[in-house]
Amino acid sequence: MSPYAYPFMGIDPNELLLMQIIFTCGEIMIASEALAAYIFPTLIAIARGVPDQRRIITINLALGWTIVAWGYALFHATTEPSATPPPLPRRDAGSSVSNEATGSEAHR
Repeated sequence: MSPYAYPFMGIDPNELLLMQIIFTCGEIMIASEALAAYIFPTLIAIARGVPDQRRIITINLALGWTIVAWGYALFHATTEPSATPPPLPRRDAGSSVSNEATGSEAHR
């Protein structure tokens, strides 16, 4: 009896197990990346708070396997206005605002 799992290839059983673990981890990583790419339009629509999220999610999950429907869902997830307006930039309490009409500076 040979100490190798496949004596004609000269592969040690421990090496074979390690190779199987590495390939399985790689397959899991590829599958999770594919899933993340598949639901990307849904994630964008939810994060942006798009008013018509249900339509985008339905199209993405039902027909997202077609490139056209996935692109459609991505387009509408990124171009439709979000439900909440973007926040206005904050000003520091001690910043000065110049008055263009008089040329003087006023402190707020």
